[in-house]
Amino acid sequence: MEIKKCPECGAEVEGKTCSNCGYSFKKKYRKKIIIVLAVLVLLVGGGSLGYVKYQQYTKEQEKIAAEKAKEAEEEKKAKIDELLKKVEELYKDQNFDQVSNIYDELEKLGYELGSKRDTLEYDKTVAKDIAEFHSTLKKVDSNLESGSYLSIREELDKLKKPMKTIKNLETNPYSKLSNYALNIRSNLMFDLLYDQYVYSAETNVDHGLVQNGYAMIVTTYTDELLKIDCPID
Repeated sequence: MEIKKCPECGAEVEGKTCSNCGYSFKKKYRKKIIIVLAVLVLLVGGGSLGYVKYQQYTKEQEKIAAEKAKEAEEEKKAKIDELLKKVEELYKDQNFDQVSNIYDELEKLGYELGSKRDTLEYDKTVAKDIAEFHSTLKKVDSNLESGSYLSIREELDKLKKPMKTIKNLETNPYSKLSNYALNIRSNLMFDLLYDQYVYSAETNVDHGLVQNGYAMIVTTYTDELLKIDCPID
């Protein structure tokens, strides 16, 4: 049997209890076990707490990342909206080269242009004709309403080429300019003005007694057509 030295009295002990002072070696082992168990509890508890802290940190980082991604997406959307609004302004001024540059920026932002580039090329070819029609229509309407004309026939002749161009214009379903032309030529007033006055010389619109009456009739047609919004100036 193993001989141990009693930590209390120093006597040599063969068993688990000192015969001299009664010290029990079982207490020492029990104390060690308690210490070991306490350490294990601390380790397990600390590990669990650390895991919980790690989970909380991970969730916070994910939340921050999600908020940043949302902010970035909102900023991108706002930028896209701003550029699209700028396109409309440039269209008004027929600044198509700048529109093309903005389309490049939109593509970099991930915006799907679809048929916009093809439509832009179409619009370049028809913009001048549509602008000429719209400006001539406004001018004739203004002259007739204000009485700033010598001959109604001369005013109507100004509309011959622009109206014929609009009537025969090739269309594009994605183009606002094309839709404007379609709305114009599908309007009853366009046909009446075109057939009865612009391309008809049968009626003497400049007869002294009825000239003002014809001016009023023609401006009724032109006023109605001018209510249709033109995408360009």
